[in-house]
Amino acid sequence: MSKRKSDNGVMYSGDPNLKPFFDHGGKLLMYHGWSDPQVSPMLSTTYYNRVLKKRRRYKGFHPARRYAESGIR
Repeated sequence: MSKRKSDNGVMYSGDPNLKPFFDHGGKLLMYHGWSDPQVSPMLSTTYYNRVLKKRRRYKGFHPARRYAESGIR
C-alpha cells in the first residue's frame, strides 16, 4: 500500500494548491538542508516553485518562504 493511501493522504505533499490554507491566514515556512541524506533538496525546491506558480494565479501577497541551509540534515 502506498504512503498516500495508508494515511488517508495526510502526508501527501504533491498538491501545490495551498489556497485554502493561505485564505485562512496560513503562512508557509520551508527549510531544507543541502546535506539531507533522506530527501533530495531539489524535491523541496520543485515543490516550493510549484506552490508559487499556483499561488501567482491569485492576486496578493505570497505568504510562502523557503530557506536552504548547508550542513542541516
